[in-house]
Amino acid sequence: MVHVLIDDLMSGVEYNFQIQVISYSLLSEISSLQVRTMPLIQSEIFIVSGLDPNEKNSVTLTYTPTPQSQRIKFDHYRFSIGDPSIPEKEKLANDTNRKVTFSGLMAGRLYNIKMWTVSGGVASQPIQRQDRLHPEAITMLNATKITDTEIALSWDKPQGEFTSFEVQYLVDNNYAANITNDLHITITDLKPHRNYTFTVVVRSGTELSVLRNSVPVSAVFTTEESVPGRVHKFNPIDVQPSEIVFEWSLPIAEQNGVITQFSISYSLEGGSQSQV
Repeated sequence: MVHVLIDDLMSGVEYNFQIQVISYSLLSEISSLQVRTMPLIQSEIFIVSGLDPNEKNSVTLTYTPTPQSQRIKFDHYRFSIGDPSIPEKEKLANDTNRKVTFSGLMAGRLYNIKMWTVSGGVASQPIQRQDRLHPEAITMLNATKITDTEIALSWDKPQGEFTSFEVQYLVDNNYAANITNDLHITITDLKPHRNYTFTVVVRSGTELSVLRNSVPVSAVFTTEESVPGRVHKFNPIDVQPSEIVFEWSLPIAEQNGVITQFSISYSLEGGSQSQV
């Protein structure tokens, strides 16, 4: 095999090569070969839609043009979303509308977006980037069990692809979040007779592989009542010969329910009978 490098050619141009064997004064027939060089691509891709959680089934791309010159030739651009079921799209090289939309995509799926320049059926090296559509949100959030300190939550399975669920809520004005792969979770260590707002966010991907979150869905649930706490500052404020006025307080955070009454028991010192 004889290898000959023909360099300094123009990209995307078809060349006609002819080879002839010479032996002294004898010449062979001419063998011809048409070969097109690979075109260059000097564009960039930008995603202008599809990053909104409300846009879950389509993505729109825009791109910068690859400038043509005497040494860079191509006919059109080609775009792929990396899904065999989604046809590739093409744009003429001189098309000034540099926007491409892919529809019918799956929410939450990671797509491998590629772009080429094409000259006479010969494609350039692709430029590519990965991006993920936002997953679908859940449609309902229910409490399957409620006690004074626990609430068991469940929700429906969303459409499309997803990885996990994030359950967000506030405990004593502090933000808390739990990650689960299940369609249910039990939140413990809650306070009695409190309103809790739970928010479930569907997650697709991870922090290391393009994470996208769904639109949040929230619901409010109230824990049951429980034993009230002990009163504070139980002191006499007015002592008379035949009566005593007492004062006390019970902070709202320790009421643990609706207070209906306070009971005061008393008896003579050393006595065996008491009154309420």
